[in-house]
Amino acid sequence: ACSARVRHRAPAIPCSVAATEPPPPPQYTARFATPVNIAVGQTVALYDGCRCLGGAQVIARGPSLHEQGKEAGAAAAVRGAASVGPGPPGCLQ
Repeated sequence: ACSARVRHRAPAIPCSVAATEPPPPPQYTARFATPVNIAVGQTVALYDGCRCLGGAQVIARGPSLHEQGKEAGAAAAVRGAASVGPGPPGCLQ
């Protein structure tokens, strides 16, 4: 499990990420623990605590678990490369 930010300065949202296709290119599905308003083309930053795991661009959206009549949450297919960088505001560097 990790967390994701879909907007600059937005709070991190718990999520899980799983590979959906073998590379190349790498493609993953991110499932958010709470409802997220997300759009194709948007960038998602993934974190493990204060450590940035990488970023990805949204290439497909949902349907959300709410739209499927299940528990709250959302899903998005993302494509991107891993990198390491600073974490969300408030993390000690």
